[in-house]
Amino acid sequence: MGEGNGADLVWILVSLVGLEIGTQLVVDNAVRISKHYRVPETVIGLSLLAIGTDLPELVISLDASMRNLGGADASGIITGNAVGSALAQIGFVLGCSGLLGVLSMSKQYLYRHGSALLGSLVLLFLVGLDGVVTRGEGMMLVTVYVVYLASLLDEAQVKRGESAAQGRLFDPSAPRTAWFVLALGLTIVVGSAELAVTSATNLARAWEIDQTVVAILILGLGSSLPEFAISTKAVLQKRGSLSVGNLIGSNIFDTLVPVGVSALIVPLAFDAGLLRFEIPYLFALSLLVLVFFFRNDGVHRRESAVALAAYGAYAVIKLMTS
Repeated sequence: MGEGNGADLVWILVSLVGLEIGTQLVVDNAVRISKHYRVPETVIGLSLLAIGTDLPELVISLDASMRNLGGADASGIITGNAVGSALAQIGFVLGCSGLLGVLSMSKQYLYRHGSALLGSLVLLFLVGLDGVVTRGEGMMLVTVYVVYLASLLDEAQVKRGESAAQGRLFDPSAPRTAWFVLALGLTIVVGSAELAVTSATNLARAWEIDQTVVAILILGLGSSLPEFAISTKAVLQKRGSLSVGNLIGSNIFDTLVPVGVSALIVPLAFDAGLLRFEIPYLFALSLLVLVFFFRNDGVHRRESAVALAAYGAYAVIKLMTS
């Protein structure tokens, strides 16, 4: 490994640490602010945590799309990171969390949101069939997620005037420190994402490896660290349903929003390899995990080991074929 290559790998690791720290600051302080305005905890867990922990994937995709707009080709980083992160969450993160305790969720919840997860994967597959995600298709992906998010608010039965009754958004009594740290966290996330995209692109070029592979195995797994931290903590606190909700919500977000928003900026090239292998593999693994939930009233250690082994097998296949 050349000196330059080693430096790029080190910078990727540094950027992933920055992404984790920055995202954790964002999530923690967003929760503080939400609690201050008395937003229902259900909405915080299913929407705010899912979106907050996916900031790295979104910012990486936005950064790469700006490179596309400037004439570079970073489409593989965008699509690969989105799919790779979803694979890491449903395989690696869920597998590790399930080894620590039982993961459970009501069947009514799983029917609705499990269907949304599988449907989002089918939609992503369909928009990528012609090899390009157009601006119109990007708008469709984002719109579907907005509709899904609205359904979460309806499911939680949030009254329109509930938050307004608690005070203005920038009420002087609001926790100012939380707002400041939230902004600091966003700055760290943006800077770390820029560093990650630059270093990953350099590695892909130097090692003559398709940038999609680098995005899936390095950025995809690394940007799932926030979900890993939150999910394992929730399981250790005997709150397995929160862990499952965060993972399902994050995967729906990853499948729709990063690719959709990036395509709105500039149309994306969609790697045919994702259609042949990654997305079908992700769909099959997601379906298998949902079957585990329905048949066994939760995911236990044995099922978690299966999910973890499935992700490990995928990683080995990608490394051997790249």
